[in-house]
Amino acid sequence: MVILLVWQRHGPSPPKWRNILWMTPLIALAVFLHGVWYLWVLPVAAFFLAQQFRWCFMLAASWIAGTVLGSALTGHPVENISEAVQVALRAVGLHQTQNTLVSELQPSGGEIYTIIALGALLVARQLTKVDAPPFHRSPAFWLVVIGWVLGCETWRFWGDWGTPALMVLMTCDLQLIFLARFEADSFKRLGLVCGLAAAAYAATTNDVNSRWSGALGRQYLTADNPDLDGWLPDKGGIFYSADMSLFYQTFFKNPDGDWRYVLGFEPTLMTDEDFKVYHSVRWNFGDGKAYKPWVDKMRPQDRLVVRGGRGSAPNISGLEWNYGVSGIWLGRLPQTNAPPPAPAISAKAAH
Repeated sequence: MVILLVWQRHGPSPPKWRNILWMTPLIALAVFLHGVWYLWVLPVAAFFLAQQFRWCFMLAASWIAGTVLGSALTGHPVENISEAVQVALRAVGLHQTQNTLVSELQPSGGEIYTIIALGALLVARQLTKVDAPPFHRSPAFWLVVIGWVLGCETWRFWGDWGTPALMVLMTCDLQLIFLARFEADSFKRLGLVCGLAAAAYAATTNDVNSRWSGALGRQYLTADNPDLDGWLPDKGGIFYSADMSLFYQTFFKNPDGDWRYVLGFEPTLMTDEDFKVYHSVRWNFGDGKAYKPWVDKMRPQDRLVVRGGRGSAPNISGLEWNYGVSGIWLGRLPQTNAPPPAPAISAKAAH
């Protein structure tokens, strides 16, 4: 957004080489914090399609330098660059269909409101006659197009790149409209801005579908809950789950928990054996039989955690279950003091 706004300010004028001095550290910081250095090819392509070739080459040079600098800050520059690509390939390539991908990597289906917004901007330009760069010469517009098209395959392209570019495009056009139609000290301009601010406040602060208050009543699996005594993984145990949200809700509430998680920040970091079970659970919409490989190798200190209502325990045999907190079941191997059963004797041996 910073790069697009700076270009919007300078327009078609050629960039100065000193722009590398501020673009490079920005990209380096993004690479260091997020790691997906390869996706910076998208804004470079947007400047190229907008025929802003000098800016394109300048951004490409900053991209290369920023990738090297950001990767060096991790202490493992070569591994950071190569593993980012490997994670991306595994995140998509290990899945046979898109419906088993994590939600953010699934397709968006096309954002119809984007088409409406772009149409509204074109109408506003015609009505106000503002001196705005044509869409086909704007890198922000082309980044919107790239993000929209690629978002039909993976939502993150739209959410991470297309949406910010659309915000820049709309903001710059609104700024030109304000400058052309309203004086800086006009009460009409003040009233319009206050009205827009009030509408934005009302739209973003309302609690529709409990989007802001939904977490207030959420219960977590914590070691200090007496109802969970003996039901959290024991020392050295494994927290088995095919729901990534259970990891986030549990890990940050138990930062000192002395156990491991079979599924953590990203399914592609799982072992191949465990990923097959995870994929099978997702493919079969959580059917209990898909968990069998995990149940078969569970130890007394391990736990299997699944979501479900209070009405009935999960249909996963071989485990005893406890409705730990609202909406979450914990399963463990049966714990009993009864003596082990006598070994079976074949009919031939008995004869």
